[in-house]
Amino acid sequence: MKSAKAPQRQKLSLWRRCLIGGVLVIAALLTAIALLAVVLAWWPDIAKPDDLAMKPKWSNVGKDNPLAALQQWLAEHPNTGRADNRFRMAFDDDEWDAETADELISENTELMSQFDQLVASLDDSWQWEETDKLASYSSDFPYLQPIQNMANLASIRSRQMTEQDNVSEGIRLAVNLMKVGKKLGEAEGALVHWLVGRTCWANGMKRLDKALPKSNMDSTQLAELQKDMAGLHPEAQHLQFALKAEYLTFTRLLDDLKSGRHARYLEQKASVHPVFMPYLQKNRSKAMYLEIVQPFVENLDKGWKQGDMGRHVYMEQVRTIKADLFKLLVHPNAVGQMLIALALPTTSRLVEIHYYDKALHQCVIVGLELRRHQLTHGKLPEELLADNHGILPTDGFDEKPLKWNKKTGVIYSVGPDLKDDGGLLEREMGAIRIKRPDVGISYWWHDARDVK
Repeated sequence: MKSAKAPQRQKLSLWRRCLIGGVLVIAALLTAIALLAVVLAWWPDIAKPDDLAMKPKWSNVGKDNPLAALQQWLAEHPNTGRADNRFRMAFDDDEWDAETADELISENTELMSQFDQLVASLDDSWQWEETDKLASYSSDFPYLQPIQNMANLASIRSRQMTEQDNVSEGIRLAVNLMKVGKKLGEAEGALVHWLVGRTCWANGMKRLDKALPKSNMDSTQLAELQKDMAGLHPEAQHLQFALKAEYLTFTRLLDDLKSGRHARYLEQKASVHPVFMPYLQKNRSKAMYLEIVQPFVENLDKGWKQGDMGRHVYMEQVRTIKADLFKLLVHPNAVGQMLIALALPTTSRLVEIHYYDKALHQCVIVGLELRRHQLTHGKLPEELLADNHGILPTDGFDEKPLKWNKKTGVIYSVGPDLKDDGGLLEREMGAIRIKRPDVGISYWWHDARDVK
């Protein structure tokens, strides 16, 4: 009997040892995690980084300016220009319906009148009413959607005029939309304000591109349009200012969270309880943010190639890939890293958009010059034309002359990959853009290249 019970006791003893061993391992792991948590919580922050060059400086235009007046008008008319799916037809050709366009314009005459007032004040200084107060993580900027829809309305009106054979008016509206977009972008706003301005500018460019093939402009009219377009090139300092404003917003968020103010913000936005605030290192977070964004800001006006933008884009992508969960959890600034992921704009994409717009603008200028030559000499030139100083139009990406595929009628830039793909441009399928390697335009009068 005793011999039969002995193996059972040995088996039970083995289970006890395994259970006790497992408990001890778990206890050791929990102790190690607790110790690691304490160490990380008390890990010293680094010295404050030198960020003076990344602090934006607002000019003192004052609230008595056309853009602030528009903001005040929209605040007094809260139901004007709000969300309406019909505005989609401004950027999605598949949504276009002439009758719906008529209805939308007739319902928003006051908003269109506000657009006309902005156009009339293009020579004045514009500034957002909040100035530096707009660099705030708690602001939602309710006026931006009506302003965007105001621009959508102008775009719809431009297409409407073009399709009604009033092409000159369609072109005028398109150019005015680009002018308003550029002024919005330079009005010293946050990144979202810059994006609204850029969207207006791009909408105007699209409407111009659609209207020009239907126009019968003579050489004098083309020269006037060229003069108008020459001042509508995207400028680096406007995006630089917006990126600096975003950095200021981020630093203000860090200051408030570290001091205990608005701690619930983090819990709402990132599902992180305020108890984890010890794992937020303010200075280290600022330094990490600057490491990613500052190279773009400092080199934006040097050109894509000279500013080494391609490498900065690559480095941002590498950082994104390396930011895995394990490294986030064992980092003394885990909360700061999470905040950076939430707050950091996709800087590389914005920089590409800036250079894309510059290249597109340059191609349009060249296309207008080609048309003037075609009307004067009865045919297109064999090569792109130099300006009065003998300088060929330059590609902002590779800093070489723009390309022209005379066979296909495409004027183009090599794009961010710096490879000449023969003028293979992106194309639209409704609201979807099919990305292609090069950036440019198809010459609008390609089917009538020789003028008899």
